[in-house]
Amino acid sequence: MKGYEYFGSLAKYGSRPGLERVSRLAELCGRPDKRLGIIHVAGTNGKGSVASAVAAALTDAGYRTGTFMSPYVLDPAECVKVDGVPLTREQFDEAILAVRPFAETMSDDPATEFELQCVAALKYFADHGCELVCLEVGMGGLKDATNFIGTPLVSVICALSLDHTAWLGGSIEQIAEQKCGIIKPDGVAVSYPEQPEAAMRVIRDAAREKHNRLIVPEPELMAGLRRDSLDRYSFGYKGLEFALSVSGRHQTLNAITSAETLFALREAGFAISDKNITNGINSFVLPGRVEIVERPFGRVIIDAGHNLQGVQALCRVLDEMELPEKPVAVAGMLADKDYASCAALLARRCRSLHVAPPESPRALSAEKFAEAVQNFNTESIITPHNNIYEALSAAKAELGSNDTLLICGSFYVALNLRQAALEAL
Repeated sequence: MKGYEYFGSLAKYGSRPGLERVSRLAELCGRPDKRLGIIHVAGTNGKGSVASAVAAALTDAGYRTGTFMSPYVLDPAECVKVDGVPLTREQFDEAILAVRPFAETMSDDPATEFELQCVAALKYFADHGCELVCLEVGMGGLKDATNFIGTPLVSVICALSLDHTAWLGGSIEQIAEQKCGIIKPDGVAVSYPEQPEAAMRVIRDAAREKHNRLIVPEPELMAGLRRDSLDRYSFGYKGLEFALSVSGRHQTLNAITSAETLFALREAGFAISDKNITNGINSFVLPGRVEIVERPFGRVIIDAGHNLQGVQALCRVLDEMELPEKPVAVAGMLADKDYASCAALLARRCRSLHVAPPESPRALSAEKFAEAVQNFNTESIITPHNNIYEALSAAKAELGSNDTLLICGSFYVALNLRQAALEAL
């Protein structure tokens, strides 16, 4: 059985928060995390952007850098990168097979797919010369499989909002407590600057209790803020000049969160120049994060924002772009998200919505999504479809010259349709 096949066989064990299994597997594999300097990144939104920007800067500084992200959509190898390049299928096979013999000794309490993927990634990084790793939390923090590690070089808390409430709690304070589980004794913590006040209190308390120096970026120090037609921003911050390759004002706050993380690493003794920091943060691009692609006869906007905070960020971009016509959208969401609130935001900004269930067992049905949009009595035309490919085909047929095609609502919509959507205009 190849690594891919063995990895897929673990899906039957589902998702089971807790650190017992992953800690046991990591011990059997020789604790590869202890051979790595780790930047641990948690939060509701922005984790992927911050992890990618920090990793790009570290690579630019000459450090061989691993990145572990989630979720995967098309291929599990896409979540495991070395110096910004995803593992090949052969390399992912190698990574899984290196851990499989240890995992097979745990038949009394088998590791889950995510737990094995996390340990396999860290072992691969350690075995292949990585010095530093940007490790993105899967869900929450305290009981997330990535949290078996000791005190990281930096713990980063990205933007927080209500999400995964069935697992993490129904209040922003409970969410923050779970995310702050990655803050370990005697470390350094960095927080996204515009947290809800109640969440910020929890973050400050956690940092104080764990004797962490807490760093919060200062947006008021951003100078000369300006945006281009694709809603990409340029600005100065603490003597550095940034010109981002990603769209949306929220990315400016992710950028200064990344910069403060890199400043902290530099203070810890890592050789990271100002140029490394600006090169990394300015150059990183993450597919499907308010990705705007201009075409001769229109544009495509692809966004994997999958919760209310993510859809709000997308809508701010749509509002600021002042599009000549409202977009034609393909949308789908997971049933455990606040889809009614997201539907209201999208319905006011799209002239038509072609909705379909994402390719996930947690998918929201097209009928329920359509009903949620219709409840707001907007002029948006809502059409349910059997699957996302049928929805994309219908949306493409509706497009006129200089129209905008919007693909949004979930990683499982945005990234599955990304290539086909980019070929639509």
